[in-house]
Amino acid sequence: MRYLILTAMLLGVLVSSCKKETPTPEEEMNDPVVTSAPQHMVLIEPTVSVNCGACPLAHHEIEVLEEESEKVTHMSHYIYGPLYHPYTKYLLDKINKTVYTPLGHVDRRHEDGSVVYYPVNMFKGILGMEIEESTGIDLTVKRANAENSIELEIEVTTQSQSLKEDMMITVVLIEKEVTGMGNGYDQRNYGNSDPDHPYFERGDWIEGFVHTHVIRDVYTAFEGDALNLSTGTDNWSYTIQHSELEKDASAYAVIAFVNRPGDAIQPILNTIQAELAE
Repeated sequence: MRYLILTAMLLGVLVSSCKKETPTPEEEMNDPVVTSAPQHMVLIEPTVSVNCGACPLAHHEIEVLEEESEKVTHMSHYIYGPLYHPYTKYLLDKINKTVYTPLGHVDRRHEDGSVVYYPVNMFKGILGMEIEESTGIDLTVKRANAENSIELEIEVTTQSQSLKEDMMITVVLIEKEVTGMGNGYDQRNYGNSDPDHPYFERGDWIEGFVHTHVIRDVYTAFEGDALNLSTGTDNWSYTIQHSELEKDASAYAVIAFVNRPGDAIQPILNTIQAELAE
């Protein structure tokens, strides 16, 4: 009897010594979603304002270009009001030029060492040349969603020796569509009485105008975060908490682009856009 009791006690000690405490469950991430850039995605950055009656045409033309090609995206720089973001002031201060609307940059192209604004009717022609340019920089976004957060990882790769030094990545959160009523959202419209205008008879002020790709946050430094491409590859990562977003993640996307640092704004080499939600 004593033998049986002793044996039972020894077995109990053995089992308890082998038992591990249950680990605290970590937030479970969904399978990552990967977005790869086309060979060269071009970024258009229009400077716009709700008081600019010619700006609806700029919005329309850019949206047409994006529908025609997956290699085109944009982010809108509103110069004041509720759609404004301080990143716009940073950009315009660095460019140090008089701001007119609606004008825009195409990949922040330079002429005579200075960044160029283009009018709406030149966007398409400039894009034709820009898209065909070889960038030497490839971008891939990996996104994994969990209940409370979104993990972003952006891989930057290059085979070009000349692009392995002094490269920066900038990552911007955009709200894909923004509508609102009243001051700061209603859009002035010069095309109300023009039958050839896409916003003909929509009113001198368009109520409920859909503003697209509005800058909401910048996840890097405004001038970008430095990349170490000495081996040809580097990864940038960031965690977005759902609580930081005012809307569901499906309302947002990220735009990431690569360029070199400099006292003046430098041309953008390549860009990628990725959804935040599935």
